[in-house]
Amino acid sequence: IDVGDRVGAIIFNDDDVEIIKPGRSRDHVMRILESIVRFNQRLSAESKLRPQPAQLEQVIQQTCRIAKHDFLVAVVSDFHGLNPSAERSLLSISQHNDLVAAVVHDPIASKLPKCRDYVITDGELQIEMPNNTNTLQRVHETSVGRMKDVLGLHTKLQCPVLPISTGEPVNFQLQRLLGRRF
Repeated sequence: IDVGDRVGAIIFNDDDVEIIKPGRSRDHVMRILESIVRFNQRLSAESKLRPQPAQLEQVIQQTCRIAKHDFLVAVVSDFHGLNPSAERSLLSISQHNDLVAAVVHDPIASKLPKCRDYVITDGELQIEMPNNTNTLQRVHETSVGRMKDVLGLHTKLQCPVLPISTGEPVNFQLQRLLGRRF
């Protein structure tokens, strides 16, 4: 901001999208941060929001229309809903801009804790499953496979992909991933 750069954002969840056009002031940056906080406060296990995997693709396509050339685009998402069309849009963005992807993930999804039974829920319905079922293995494989696909964007798009765990403070992870202290 001090050198005249503009900052904008597209903040979204499965139900809503807020577009904040680029601006240069500190107040503008605070408006973006406040919006992120508002969206974050809506996250809840009791949320009635239904997953909308197409939302990611739509937001990435909007970003593609806005970030035509020489932007720094940071996509911070769990990347649920990543599909070939969204990947093509990300590739288009990365060819004309600087792109950084941060994949937010729950470490429990890829390393299930040892217990006798699991209760799995989508926030509305739940099912109890014994630890020895093939279904749990498939859930684990799906989670690990999705993470590998998202981390594979590094090669496909020639951009940094930062895995951000919900299991530890973000600032320490960024310091470790970027190799320096802030």
